[in-house]
Amino acid sequence: MELSILAAGKSSRFKKDGISHKCLVKINGKTLIGKIISDFRNQNISKISVITGYNKKVLLNSINDKRLKFVHNRFYASRDMLYSFYLSILGQKEDMIVSYSDILYSKKIITSIKKIKNKKRIVLPVLMNWEKVWQSRNKDILEDCETLRFDKKLNLLEIGNRAKNKKEIMAQYMGIIFIPFVLKNILIEEIKKEKNNKLHITTFLNQFLKKYKNIDIIKTNDLWYEFDDVIDYDSFIKRS
Repeated sequence: MELSILAAGKSSRFKKDGISHKCLVKINGKTLIGKIISDFRNQNISKISVITGYNKKVLLNSINDKRLKFVHNRFYASRDMLYSFYLSILGQKEDMIVSYSDILYSKKIITSIKKIKNKKRIVLPVLMNWEKVWQSRNKDILEDCETLRFDKKLNLLEIGNRAKNKKEIMAQYMGIIFIPFVLKNILIEEIKKEKNNKLHITTFLNQFLKKYKNIDIIKTNDLWYEFDDVIDYDSFIKRS
């Protein structure tokens, strides 16, 4: 299994102490991206790539790890994260975990993904106690959260739409995606068909779900937190 970390964004909503990328925020002395890399290596996943974009040199110098493979997204300013996602899959050689870089999460989540038995379906870990996280982040749930619904067999039914009420949000998408190698070519072709350069990954997954119906979820209540802006950072520091 391999890992691809999406870190091409401009981090325009995060302006604190000269930090150029959200993934370089330090928690307990370690950057977010540094913790992700370290945790995966501790789980014997050593094939790791990082999708870069904005201020590539700053990011590379900050990470300073020659064991990593860096792939540059030259369209980071004009396209949404879906293109970085596409670049990850384009270089995929085996089953892969794609991870956002501005999140903090437990190593237990990695372990849960490694235990997946059906290696023919996309799998998303989802946070069940998500409302507690949103309360600590002081965010408007219906303004910030997207729909996420699944059935009793943990088949995903919907993701990525604007939520009208909390009933449409059964859990929180965590920015961590298991991509089986057998779906590589199908995913590449579906992304190539997409003409909307600003399409979010969750919106694409919802479209993919409607056509192929092969996305599962894994429930978790383990540590997870997203650093979308300085408010998120300050809120996390206050509660920790």
